[in-house]
Amino acid sequence: MAATPEARQAGLRIEFEAVADALRQGTRGAVQELALSRPPWPFPLCEIKTPVHLWHGARDTNGPIAIARRLARELPDATLHISDSSDHDVGHDRSDEIMTVIASYVK
Repeated sequence: MAATPEARQAGLRIEFEAVADALRQGTRGAVQELALSRPPWPFPLCEIKTPVHLWHGARDTNGPIAIARRLARELPDATLHISDSSDHDVGHDRSDEIMTVIASYVK
């Protein structure tokens, strides 16, 4: 986000609205996602044959990078992308890179 107060306020408003929209139908999805970040998984990760790309912000204080590193180790075909300049909003910060990787799989 830009350092100006106006840009910071706009960014916070967008983030607040995104969270509110994500939780509009309830918290069940968020709770399930949180549960999936904790072992044991209901299936062995080594059985996942699809390539998986994981992005993690090195400055993220919400989600420990250890979880992303563990997933990358346990998934047979995983690529871990660590953004030194990103925090929990790595998906926004690295959206161009993420879309490029997704597009590379479209045939």
